[in-house]
Amino acid sequence: MTRLLNTLYLLTDGKYISRDHLNFVVKDHGREVMRVPASNLRDIVCLGECSLSTHTIRLCQESGISLSVLSERGRLICRVEGAPDGGVVLRMAQYRLCGDERFKLRLSKALVEAKIHNSRMNILRAARERKEGKRLSDAAQVLGNLLSHIDSAESMDELRGYEGSAARTYFEVFADMIAVEGFAFGGRSKRPPRDAVNALLSFGYMLLASDCASALAGSGLDPRCGFLHELRPGRPALALDFMEPFRAPVVDRMVLALINRRQVLPDGFRKEASGGILMDDETRTALLNEYQNRKHEGISHPLLNEKVQVGLLPLIQARLLARTLRNELDDYPAWKTR
Repeated sequence: MTRLLNTLYLLTDGKYISRDHLNFVVKDHGREVMRVPASNLRDIVCLGECSLSTHTIRLCQESGISLSVLSERGRLICRVEGAPDGGVVLRMAQYRLCGDERFKLRLSKALVEAKIHNSRMNILRAARERKEGKRLSDAAQVLGNLLSHIDSAESMDELRGYEGSAARTYFEVFADMIAVEGFAFGGRSKRPPRDAVNALLSFGYMLLASDCASALAGSGLDPRCGFLHELRPGRPALALDFMEPFRAPVVDRMVLALINRRQVLPDGFRKEASGGILMDDETRTALLNEYQNRKHEGISHPLLNEKVQVGLLPLIQARLLARTLRNELDDYPAWKTR
């Protein structure tokens, strides 16, 4: 099970990855700094300027390892995967159902409901920890009211409206969940992130999207063919759909923990001429370490009725989604926190 949790991150410029039999060899300006067996990895993520040999790509393909290249800010540039597995029947079902409006709405309702539920649980957790948590309690009530409307949504536009309202309510009180000084948050900003909190969130979401895309592809699904998000060239729509329930409990809680425990500090960021905010290497490393630690935490899965590691949730849920698309399950059981 360890292999499902391990990701190799290359964070600094000048790194080169080569292959030595069944091992990946990482060199820094010609000097070997790391050697990792392929059997220990699930993903390789390169940030910034690094290079790799064609033999490295071949080993990734042979070992079922995905390779993602991200910009310094964490934006996905490209993703390399091996040839699709033999799940052609499953993918045909996925493509067919992508055009079925009734199925799209039903599946999207499950994803949005779980997303709002998990966001609300974050707020309730923070409200219990704050002496003055009225704004948080009020926001949790608003999200609870929105949840009651999800099942009656009659169109994708109506459903997306509820999702948008929930997101605005959630991020309006996100700053109330930050317990230390120096981290101002004026609302969600993406491209580029306008403050340190948004920089952390955006980078964390990109890591989560990469993990979700890997889990979907590994389960025989096409990460680009989604249901909730509009289809666009180059957009991993299904991965974006699939990650919605994981955003609050995995990334948002991680970012809040990093800030509130002072594992990252306000001076660990720099401002670009464009106004965007970037993390320095130390802050990025702290985030990646915390992300890996979070993936190793145990959590109770309500459907399996057993404790699993957070890092396995995308793979478990991807297989449940595949069963739903094959009509083995009536509805997709999106993951909800307790």
